[in-house]
Amino acid sequence: MRTHSKYYWLLIAGLAGGLIEVIWISLYSLTVSTQVTEIGSAIATTIYSPSTEFYLAPVLGLAIHMILSVILAFIFGSIIWPVIERIFHHSTVAMIASITMLAIVWKVNFYLILPIWNPEFIALLPLTVTLASKVLFGLAMGTVLTIYRQKYPISI
Repeated sequence: MRTHSKYYWLLIAGLAGGLIEVIWISLYSLTVSTQVTEIGSAIATTIYSPSTEFYLAPVLGLAIHMILSVILAFIFGSIIWPVIERIFHHSTVAMIASITMLAIVWKVNFYLILPIWNPEFIALLPLTVTLASKVLFGLAMGTVLTIYRQKYPISI
């Protein structure tokens, strides 16, 4: 039962992180000329370049984003979070680690992966906006995992 619960909470953590990014980018997009659909299409194009021809490329991009968000939460929640909590015995440190991990993911994406796979993606939004989205993801994911740890304090 606890393992099932763990996977449920990791799923929720990933969805929460991915959703907060979508909300943040959507709110930002309301203030500038960049359309959210452009960003969704760019995500899809990064993974599968012929998807620019697809009418539903923005939806595909959103699906890819959410899947990657869940994968990140599973990696962090299964490997990194437990190690940090064993060492420091405190959720605050683990929360900082979740934010730090997402900032590292941002750095790798925007300075190593995207310049090779899809350089146009980088120009869609200011780097500060994309970094803020990852920090919000880390905060949302860490919050969900902290709530889980309060509910099940033995192990994640």
